[in-house]
Parts: sequence; C-alpha cells; structure tokens
Amino acid sequence: MSFRTWAEAGFLSELLAIIPPDAKISANSEVKDRHRGKTPGVRNADGTWSGLGGKWADERTTTIGDAKKYILWGASVGLQGRLFPGLDIDVEDEAVAVAIEGLAVDHLGMAPVRSRDGSPRRLMVYRKPADHDTIRKSRTAWIDAQGVKHAVELLAFGQQYLVEGPHPKGGAYTWRHGDSPCDAGPDGLGEIDSDGIESFFSALGSLIKKNSWGEIQKGALAGKGAPSTRKALTDPSLWASSPALVLEALAAWPNNPDTLPSHDDFVTALAAIKAALGPTREDHYADVAGWAMHHDAIRPDYVRKTWESITDAALGASWLFATAKANGTFDGEAQEDFNDGGDDANELVGETPLEKMLKNYIWVQQLERYIEVDTGAALSGRAMNAANVQIAAFGNTGVKSAEATFQNARGARKAQIATYRPGAPVMITDKNQSGISVRAVNLWRPSQVVPAVGVTDDMVAPWLEHVTAIFGETGEPAREHFLDFVGFAIQRPGVKINHAPVILGNQGVGKDTVFTPIFEAFGWHNVSQVKPQELAGDFTQFLQAQVVSVSEMMNFTKREVYNQLKDWIAAPPLHVMVNKKNQQPFPIPNTQLWVFFTNYSDAITLDQDDRRFWVHRALVEEPPSEEYFANLHAWYGAGGVERVFGWLKQRDITTFNPMARPPMTAAKRAMLDQSQPAALRWLRDLFQEGEALHGRTIMTAGDLLTIAGLDFQAPEGVEKHSTAAMRAEGFRPAQRVRLGANMRQLWVRDSSGLLSQLSPNKLRDRYDAEASQKAGALS
Repeated sequence: MSFRTWAEAGFLSELLAIIPPDAKISANSEVKDRHRGKTPGVRNADGTWSGLGGKWADERTTTIGDAKKYILWGASVGLQGRLFPGLDIDVEDEAVAVAIEGLAVDHLGMAPVRSRDGSPRRLMVYRKPADHDTIRKSRTAWIDAQGVKHAVELLAFGQQYLVEGPHPKGGAYTWRHGDSPCDAGPDGLGEIDSDGIESFFSALGSLIKKNSWGEIQKGALAGKGAPSTRKALTDPSLWASSPALVLEALAAWPNNPDTLPSHDDFVTALAAIKAALGPTREDHYADVAGWAMHHDAIRPDYVRKTWESITDAALGASWLFATAKANGTFDGEAQEDFNDGGDDANELVGETPLEKMLKNYIWVQQLERYIEVDTGAALSGRAMNAANVQIAAFGNTGVKSAEATFQNARGARKAQIATYRPGAPVMITDKNQSGISVRAVNLWRPSQVVPAVGVTDDMVAPWLEHVTAIFGETGEPAREHFLDFVGFAIQRPGVKINHAPVILGNQGVGKDTVFTPIFEAFGWHNVSQVKPQELAGDFTQFLQAQVVSVSEMMNFTKREVYNQLKDWIAAPPLHVMVNKKNQQPFPIPNTQLWVFFTNYSDAITLDQDDRRFWVHRALVEEPPSEEYFANLHAWYGAGGVERVFGWLKQRDITTFNPMARPPMTAAKRAMLDQSQPAALRWLRDLFQEGEALHGRTIMTAGDLLTIAGLDFQAPEGVEKHSTAAMRAEGFRPAQRVRLGANMRQLWVRDSSGLLSQLSPNKLRDRYDAEASQKAGALS
C-alpha cells in the first residue's frame, strides 16, 4: 500500500494502519473478524492483529517511522477525520447517492470521491480550516419502504476511513477519474465549516422527506404539538391580512431559548411565519432571518435551508399572533380582527406607494446603490428619487426625499453586499471576501423559459443534427464532452466548470447557433456577449453573468490578458471583481462559465501545460444554406428551446467532473504549437522527417545552434530556445562528456530509459556515431 505516496503528499500525521481484510485477529483482541478491512490496528510479533486502542484522535500523530512499519505490515491506508473530515454516503441506491453527492457539492463544495465498482456508496474528502473549532461527527439515518437502512455521516474527530486498500467484500477502493486527495494535497481540498455542515444535513433531511426516501430515524423536521392536518402555503386561511402585521408580531416576540427552546419549536414557528406572510413571503425573508438570528445557536445557512424546505404548515397567522400576544407586547391582532373584509378588502385598498417602494428595492451598503428587485438594476440615490416621485417630488432633499423615506422606513430591506448566485433567491446569506456570512442581494434573475418534460431524442432531432454537424456522431468524444458540459451547466447552475470550450471553425458554419437554445434556457439577461477587445479593457461589467460568451476571439499581443483569463475561467480565485463605469467595483463569486468562438487557429496563446481550454474544430467546413438556419431558428422559436432545455436536464452527467483537465484534441495541439515563439517552432521543425535532426536520439544544444548559424533564414532568438525545443521534442538531460577539448551536456530521447544508463564513454561513442551518420546522410 502506498503509505509513502500519502505521506509525501502531506497527509503523514493523519495516517493510520487499517487491519487487512484477510488478517488473523489475536485471541486477546476485542476486534471481530467482521471489523477487518475498516478498523485501525497494529500487527503483533506473532503476525496476528489487534485493535489500535487508546484515544488515538487525541494522542496519535503518525511519523515517518510509523509509516515504514505500516508498509512492512501490509496494512491498508486509513486517514483520520480530525483534520480531513470525510462525508460517507452509505446508501444502497445509485440515484439517491447521486442526489446526495450533488447536495454535498452545493453546500460543502467539490471534493475527491472514493468509490468501489458495483456499489453506489461513496465518500468525499474535505479539510477543516486551521483556525476552526473541532468538528464532530454528524449523522442522518433512515429506513426505506423495503426496510433497508441508509445513512450519511460526516466522519470527523475520533473517526477514520479507508483511503486505499481492498474492501472486505472484494474489490478495491478507487478515486473517481483517478483524482485522489494526494493529487490536490491538503491545501487543495475544499474547506468546510460548521455552518456548511449544518446547512447540508438540514437540507438532507428535507430532501429525504420531499422524495419519500424513507423514515428518518433521528432529526426529522416535525412541528412540536402541531395539528395533524397540514395545509399548503397557498391556503389563504393561513395568511395574515398584511405582511406588516407579521413583522410587528416578530418584533414583539423574540427568538431565544426561552420562547423557542428546541429545534422542533423553531421549525414549527418558522413554518407558521412563512405561511402567515402569504404570497409575498420571499420579499420579507431578510426580516425573518434577522428575527431568527437573535438566537445564538442559529446560523444563517441553517435558517435559509430550513425556510426553503417548508412547503406546508399546520399553523399560520392566528397561531402566530396569539403566541406573540402571549409572549410579548403585540397588539396587532385587533387590527387583524377589524379587517374582516379579507382579500377583497385588500384589493380595494391596494398597495400604498410606500409599500410598493419597499417591495421593489433593496439598499446595498457595499455598492451604495438601490437594487431593483425585478431586474437587478442598480440605482443611485438620484435615480431612486426619480423613480419614486409618488413618494416625494423630484428635487426634494434631505429627509423629504424618496431616498430618505426609504432609509427611515420600518421594513426597508438592506443588505451588506451584492452577490451573483444562479438558482438562489433575491435575498440570501452569502460570504463576503473575508469569509463572513452577511446579508446579500443576489443579482442573478431566473430565466422565463420552462423546460419540457419527458423529452426524447426524436423531440430534439433538429438540434441534435446540428450538434452532429459541429461535434460528430453519437459516441464521438467531442460530442459527448460538449453535451456533458452543457448538461452539467443546465443541471448545476452556479457550479464552476474549470475549463472553457473554444469552438473553432469557418465563418458561417453555425458554431454559435448550436449554443443558442442553451443561452435561451439560461435567459439572455444572464449571458454576457463580449468582443475580445473588451477583455483587455478596464471595465469588467461582463463578469456579472452566468455565462460569458466571447465571439470573434483572436490572439492578443499582451500576455497579461491571457493571464487574466486564467483567473476568470477557473477557480480559485473564489471571487472576481466587477468593475462598472461610474460605480464602485465589487466582488462576486467566481462561478461564471466561459465559451469562446473563433475563426482563427491561433486564437489564444496557450501555456504548454494549459488545463483551462478545451479546443474543438467544427467538423462542418462549408456553411449550410440560409434556409437551413431559418428552419432551425424557427424550430427553436416553436418550442425547440424548451425541449432542448428539458432534454439536457434529463442527461446523465454523473461521470462529468467539472474540476478535471479537459480532454486533449488535435485542434488544441495545433493551437499549442502556434502558441510557441517563431524561433522555437523553427527549431522544432528541424526534427521533422527529411530535416537535419530527424531521427536523432542523442545530441547537444550546440548542434541546434550550429544548424541555425548555417541557415540565413533562421529567425532571431533561436539561441534562447534551444533547450526548450529539445524538451518539447522529448529530449532530457543525460551526462556531461568530453567532446574534443570541452565538456558538453548530452541530451537523450529514449522512452525505454536505457540511454540514460550508459557510461559517459559509451554515450560519447553513441553521440559520435549518430552525428557522423547524420552528417553523411546530409552530405
């Protein structure tokens, strides 16, 4: 077992020896045979095994000497959870496991995934922040209708898990796509904290209930003392006549351990509040969250996830008002009783101008701007006054202005930061650049396109035919990667894909047309369409988007533009800076997806080890007819977009890893070659068939420079690229030998490695023979 690999990767202190599945257990040990393959242990002098014993989570730090012993013992490799918590998804249904893994990514982030062939069970590895308190084990378990037990648990302080070795039931553990924690190292693992863990397990409980996966054994969200009959939130009998009354009740009734002593009490109250607020409940979430946060044990993410999980309630406005009256100074229930006209009375009165303004705008401290709820547009104070002349005449200043009226109004919604979180509500809790959870306005707005359901391949045939023209037939790697990319983008909005497609092809073949229904599904207001020159400018308003589409991409002479693209296309960094003209720059999460379209095979200057771009050359060479595109766009407009949207939502994307290096393509290799300096390309051409250095397996850098000196067409600067050219052609430094009067560095190209093992004299003889033979062939 590769204890050495794990130790060298930075996990040494946390390694444990796991008793092999076929080990013989000592007669004096309490370890049972069924514990083999998953229990920490030590091998005794007689070859038997015993349990590790002691409080190893408190006391044990593995050393190099320990790791060497573990290798000799033949132990499996275990990892402690105290610094590297592992989320163990111990379920027996593949679809359920996939859904829970997706939930974990949403709440905890991406992580290496350990699995085993033939089993849906999996484990995800994370990292505890260095300054975070000890993370303890969390667990949710349930029993399905067939009586099968399932569980999800976070293995943290005091727990461990197997990271390499055989499974007791046969087969070996593997890491998905070959990406183990060793590849990332400790610093490359995603950090998790108590807020994220709490929000994940809260959402997991809601997911189990929503999908009827079974009966939760512990931690089910059920209202304490609530009536057995529950009503949908759309039931008017639960609503208050005015959301303002609900907010008054909350102001009079504090959330603390005295009024809401248990988790169930809090959930019951939150359900009643959500029901009482009626159809505009989301507009008042920030006020509810503020009320909830008065309890020291409540965290913002937990409140948000619990709120989202509530779809019905047994209690509503009447219970809330009675409880607030009994526990506080609330007297608004009299107003509720007086307003016996119900919804008809509300319709007759209508919204006041002030109510409309408070509903339509949110103040953002970070931007010093008002965000229009419907559009996400940012208004200055002057623009706010101009938009609300029904509150105060334009030109009024001081406390008489519409802006001041908003700021001084009870119930005005205010946030610390702006953010961009696809799929999330307008008012959320998000982390600022310092990692602190604060109130945030989400500038993303949902698409109006509704995906079709039950979509078959035949129902999207016109689009798939165009996909075939650009990417190839079913099963072709390029086609499958494209469909996985856009399918993941549709199904997992806001999750970063750490590479960008570059679609290369002749003008007019329909490169961007194949993306049209995807961009329509996102909503064009969430797609930034930019020209290359905008990327080099000072303003970055285009980053406030779900997708950034760059058309007519061409090479830049400024290297800093490419370096900036690298920071935008992949995360980390976790934030990107939006800089709009005449506005304060502000950071938003780095979740944007990027797509490039170009007619140029050298559109981007790529690093030789680039992992941020997937380059594909469109297969179709000649542009289709105008009639072809007219028919395709007509089909898009006649429900085709909705069908493509639905088809992609159904696509199986379980094998797509958004963090993985994109597949290499012939088009990318060509772009990589053209990204090299002219002098380097000229030198590499010398190794091609028919050229001076074709077939050489041993040489010096001076050989390249000698040939360059004899060719008057050699470009300037070749002397700077001689070693780079040899490395690019597969040569590696060997030994230094005496050639004539001087010592020279020999370079060898040999996949077998035999040349590197030759003595200096034999290397020199080999060099002399090749050089003489090549000189004779060229003479």
